[in-house]
Amino acid sequence: MAGYIGARGGVTAPSSPKKIKHTATAGQTAFSTYSYVVGNVDVYRNGVRLVDGTDFTATDGSTVTLTVGADLNDELVIKTLDGFSVADAVPLTGGTMTGNLQTNGTLTVDGTSTLTGAVTTSAGIIMPAGQGIDFSASEGSGATSSVLDDYEEGTWTPTLATGTATALKATYTKIGNRVTLNAQLNSFSDITTAATLIINGAPFALAQDQTVGSAMWSNSGGVLAGTVYFSTTDGIRFYEAGSTGSFQLLQHADLTSGAAVYFQATYRTLA
Repeated sequence: MAGYIGARGGVTAPSSPKKIKHTATAGQTAFSTYSYVVGNVDVYRNGVRLVDGTDFTATDGSTVTLTVGADLNDELVIKTLDGFSVADAVPLTGGTMTGNLQTNGTLTVDGTSTLTGAVTTSAGIIMPAGQGIDFSASEGSGATSSVLDDYEEGTWTPTLATGTATALKATYTKIGNRVTLNAQLNSFSDITTAATLIINGAPFALAQDQTVGSAMWSNSGGVLAGTVYFSTTDGIRFYEAGSTGSFQLLQHADLTSGAAVYFQATYRTLA
């Protein structure tokens, strides 16, 4: 004996079977009936149950069509079920959900998602490589890109073209194609050579030569080399205003014992 199937857990139970009886005319094939769900139709011809798909078809929800026309006065009985529905279910074809949605696990969405409210996450938003946040809806007429596709923070290792030094607090932040460096250097091994003081090791390649920041020196022999210049070929260098009006580069020989520098630089990269 089959178990009882009733309405529970938000499921609307199947409706009671509906039955309609027809007396056929000679050769009649189409018979109307109550609305039905395809597959939930039983047809009897003179008491004999017919086979769905072989003896008849029922595909439009309201009509049964015999494969072979009936004889005059054949009795055709059609039993139908409306099927069942699940309360508060969103159909496969889509729909609107007015309440909150919570899922445990991974939610995969194919296509474009439109969000009208704020998005709150507990683990951040991860973008696929090469993708980002698109601000093109408000970009200016001269914009070449409005996609923010990168943000990262980290450390870098400054090195000298000549001699060595101790590097402290060497950090960087990259937002899009803009990189900001910070570092402190002291304990310079070379304070005698008449060679330009050059710092290498920037974490991202420079797009073009440019003035990128400022520096604060101690024990630099009275040389005020406060302008930081970054060259694609010569690394980070420090400029001072010369007495002749021309710019002059800081050299190792300008330093004295105990020399130290704090500097920051912001530059554009192609990465």
